Amino acid sequence: MNARPVIDAGPALNFLATNRQRQLIKVLGKLSTPETVEAEVLRKARVDPRFKGVELIWSKLTPNWIEISANAHAVAAAERTGAAVTVVIDVHAGAVMATAEAQRLERLRAQGRSVGGLRVVNTVGILRRAASEGFIESRGEMRTIDERLRECDDGLLPLDRTSLLAPGLWSRPTGTRI
Repeated sequence: MNARPVIDAGPALNFLATNRQRQLIKVLGKLSTPETVEAEVLRKARVDPRFKGVELIWSKLTPNWIEISANAHAVAAAERTGAAVTVVIDVHAGAVMATAEAQRLERLRAQGRSVGGLRVVNTVGILRRAASEGFIESRGEMRTIDERLRECDDGLLPLDRTSLLAPGLWSRPTGTRI
C-alpha cells in the first residue's frame, strides 16, 4: 500500500514558483501536506516576491492534486498503516531526521513488525527522475530550470555538484522522449 507523497514547504514553493507543478505531479503523483505546511506556503506566497503567483497555483491544485491533512505525519502513516510513504524535503536537518526514521522503520521490519517505510526525496531527485522519464528534454532545459529554482532557493546544491547533467541521464534511445 502506498500513501500520497508528503511534501514540505520548500520543494512545494520551489516547483510552484517556477511553474513546474506539472513535472512535480508527473513524477510523484497526487500529493499531501500538513495544514502547517499549507499555512507556510501561503504566508510566504503573500509576503515574498519570489513566490508571487504560488497562492493562485496552490488554490488550483487543492484539494485534488494536493490534499491538506490535519496530520500528514509520514512516519505515523507508515508505522500505523504499513504504507510506503515518500517524503519530499530539501532542508538538510529535516532530511536527516526523516532518513533516521526510515532506518528505524527498516529495523522494525527486520524484527518482524508489520510497518511501512519512508523514502526521502528532494528537488534534485525529482528533477533526476523527470529527466530520466523525458519530462525534461535537454541539459539546456535543466540549466534553465536550475537557474529559476536558484532564484527561489539559494540552498540547493550547485548544478555541477549533482548528477543532473551526467551523460547517462541524457543518453536515451531516439524516440523515447515524451
